[in-house]
Amino acid sequence: RYDTETIEKAFRAIDTNSNNTLSTDELRAAEGSDDMASADSDRNGTLDWGEFAYAYIEYLFVSIDMDASGSINLAEFKAAQDE
Repeated sequence: RYDTETIEKAFRAIDTNSNNTLSTDELRAAEGSDDMASADSDRNGTLDWGEFAYAYIEYLFVSIDMDASGSINLAEFKAAQDE
């Protein structure tokens, strides 16, 4: 499922200290690296809910856009639904 509830559950699972931000330590622990730290648009060293949600949606878009065209066609959309 790709909905707000799923994204929020992922955020809450990574936010181990429940401070509503994700530190680089929490990101490293969750994904083995702090690659997602590049989504820190305000450069304060943490990801808030908005930054995380944007990065998550961007990741989903890129993973569905199989031909890297910058858009999702009907075949790609259907393939993502079948997964």
